Parts: sequence; structure tokens; C-alpha cells
Amino acid sequence: MNKIKAKSLKTGEWVYGYFMYDWDGTEVLKPMLQVLPNRKIIDITSFYRVVIDKDTICQPTGLKDSEGIDIYENDLVIHTIESEHLDESDWDIITDKVILIEGCWCVGAVQYPLFAFKNKVLVE
Repeated sequence: MNKIKAKSLKTGEWVYGYFMYDWDGTEVLKPMLQVLPNRKIIDITSFYRVVIDKDTICQPTGLKDSEGIDIYENDLVIHTIESEHLDESDWDIITDKVILIEGCWCVGAVQYPLFAFKNKVLVE
């Protein structure tokens, strides 16, 4: 099971955890996350549940940025466009969202491939 991120309905802040549906005492299923404090696994008793906005669910890419931070779908990242045919001073730097296109994680609609440790997450 992959750890995802989504916004809490109560606080509007990003939370990280494992997706589930739970009954809230009515007949409505609510999308929720089993959340880990500080994004680290401590033990099963440290989990708590948060009701989330299902429209903000973001998948993990499985990659980390240049500072070791997990990169998720829709994160805003800085990406350097390198070319072996250009001097390093001519490389271009773009800032755009991480998106999934035909099974490949890319930066922006221009579809530059997302590489581990070459990008930096600006906004989660």
C-alpha cells in the first residue's frame, strides 16, 4: 500500500498516510487517511484518522528530490533542463507541477521526465 497525501477537510493542511473509507456513524462512507505522526512509522498505536478532501489526493512518485524529500503528484518542483549539446550556462531551469502522463512521471505539460535527486520540491 502506498502512502499518499491529501488535504484535511478540518484544517486544510496536507496530511500523509494510507487511504481508507470509514463509517462516521451515519450511512455515509468518508474518505480518510490513516496518518503517521511526522511522516515516520513508529508503531501501529501511533496512527490516527483524518477525514480528507478526496479531490486533493496525490499519488507518490516513488522518487525523492535533491534534498531527500518524497515527491508527490502535483508537487511544484524546480527542474533543470540539461543538454549534452549545450554549455552548462545555457541550461534552462523551469518550475512546474509533477504530473503522470502515459505511465511516466513528468514535470509540466512539456513532459520533461522527472528524475530522482535532480529536482527540488518547492511547494507540497
